[in-house]
Amino acid sequence: MKYKLTSLAVALALTGCNGSDSGSGNNTADLTYSVSGEITSAVAKDSTVCADLNHNFICDSSDPSATAQNGRFTITSLNKNILTAPLVTNANTGVQAASHRSVQAANSAESQNTATLAAPGQKKTTGNIINGVTTLLAGSMENGLTLAEAETKLKDNLTVIGITPPNDLLSNTTDSSLATIEANMVSISNQIPANEAYLTLAAISSTIIDNKAVLTAQSPSEAEISQMITDTKSALYNVTLNDTGVTRYFSDAGEEQATPQADYPGQDAEYGLDKTEVNPNTNNGFKFTKLDAKGTPVADDATEWSCVRDERTGLVWEVKSSDANSIQYKDRAFTLEIPGVHTPFSKDIAEATCKTAGDNVCTTQDYIDYLRTNAYCGKTNWKLPTNFNIYNLLDFGETEKDSNGKVYGFTLKYFPNQPTGSPDIGEQEGELWSSGLYYPEYGEYVEGEKAFNYVKARGAVRGEITSIQVYSDKTPQDNDYSYLFPARLVSVEGKK
Repeated sequence: MKYKLTSLAVALALTGCNGSDSGSGNNTADLTYSVSGEITSAVAKDSTVCADLNHNFICDSSDPSATAQNGRFTITSLNKNILTAPLVTNANTGVQAASHRSVQAANSAESQNTATLAAPGQKKTTGNIINGVTTLLAGSMENGLTLAEAETKLKDNLTVIGITPPNDLLSNTTDSSLATIEANMVSISNQIPANEAYLTLAAISSTIIDNKAVLTAQSPSEAEISQMITDTKSALYNVTLNDTGVTRYFSDAGEEQATPQADYPGQDAEYGLDKTEVNPNTNNGFKFTKLDAKGTPVADDATEWSCVRDERTGLVWEVKSSDANSIQYKDRAFTLEIPGVHTPFSKDIAEATCKTAGDNVCTTQDYIDYLRTNAYCGKTNWKLPTNFNIYNLLDFGETEKDSNGKVYGFTLKYFPNQPTGSPDIGEQEGELWSSGLYYPEYGEYVEGEKAFNYVKARGAVRGEITSIQVYSDKTPQDNDYSYLFPARLVSVEGKK
């Protein structure tokens, strides 16, 4: 039997089975899982460590936790997701940073800063290490990298800034060659408010080369660290993003109007790029450039193009085909594959379009490899978009509709062949594969499944995000296949 349950449905099912705090929905409520290890950063030796189930780099009251004794800790829980969740400590260092002196107020605990340190979840029950170096690895994973990718990227970046890391970095994060990075990351974390740690540490992990001066300095000053954090946050928050595309106003007449309505002030159309930088080619704030198969810009009125560059974000999107025989056909169905994160269920692969098309491009990774190998639009770094990437491309001002009367989600002038959606979802709303995969916090209802969040990209519900469960290679063969989705890949301008 094929189960297709939303997170809410599974939660209700587990509640009915008295399984809401279990690590699995398959009669394993009595199983206890444990994660142990050591905090090697001296300032955090006796702090609380948690399995950060919601990935916010804060030890919330609902996160399984334990107090470290001389650095050593063991977390136990009925929730098996502690094995894959980041391990986090919000350590009270006793060192008051200048950036926090303004919040001393009445609570004396706030007069001492908190250093947030983290380690990636590795499915290891023992031997987990938390320190400044592992914090960089955990930050990279929150940027969407797998553990293997994060390790490789960190080693490469350290080499560029003049540090020779050990070959097996993940198992040697306390190596003497990393002592300076370790000490400086603790000092940096000490100046980041806990509620900003998730985004800021993830940003620092992706800007190591840019921050070489502070990361490699011997005892950088508090002012130097503070400026580095300010610059990193500025780059993080000041990226120009698309507006919504809405340029008309709701009114009492029940029709959208071109002018502001006195009875309904402060509407979306009054603000942002759609108001201040209207592009005559789109009639809103979106700014796109058509590219040919080599990645060269073509005229805006060109009738043939292969990719679209979003000038606001610098992302390059592939343009889908209307030819059902093309590998780039808009409704071609793939099964999800993310190396190091998700290996697909064999029955999902068997249902993919490749089986009827007679080729071997069955999974999302097969498709990524196909576009990379062919240097499509001159790019070899194609990847699955994040849900944020997809959402940022939605044009809520688009009015053109498909044959079923559903309004398109992307600007039709630039994206003429938009996927209908998953063939396994009854009311198809333009769903696409993204990298929005995570381990279900309620535990597996079916062994080997993972939760997938997708953005609806068509119809009146465009912009809604829904969760389903996708099967993996760990799923027993007596289950039916789970889900297939179309895919629209993305690349980054300036990178080959």
